[in-house]
Amino acid sequence: MARRWAWPGRSRFADLTRCRSVSGSGQNVGVAVGDLGLLFFAAGVVAGLALLSRWVFKPSRPRQRVLVPADVVPGLLTPLSTGLRRTDGMALRAVLGDAGIRSSLSARRDGRFDVLVFGADLDRARRLLPPH
Repeated sequence: MARRWAWPGRSRFADLTRCRSVSGSGQNVGVAVGDLGLLFFAAGVVAGLALLSRWVFKPSRPRQRVLVPADVVPGLLTPLSTGLRRTDGMALRAVLGDAGIRSSLSARRDGRFDVLVFGADLDRARRLLPPH
């Protein structure tokens, strides 16, 4: 039968639930003196895991901004009408939706809205626009 290994003498983790008196008055203050080392060890493990996770999940390349010229609109959607109030944009979207054209409403920084459609539907959508 294999002999089970154990620490020589008394185990320091055997009395984790018992609190020792820290002050000379004999009052129990609720802190186990032996637990401080275990607390610092646990805090070190947590800090080490935090540093390891920052290293693991760090981007491999620094982020670079892609500068797009003002006249080029990236993506699948193309602006159909720009600088609208929200109610006008929603009304135009309703007209486009009735014609079976998918559209989107995009908010600009100045508080106005743009109506966007897919490039394949742009000609049909322009025919539905009301004259200015």
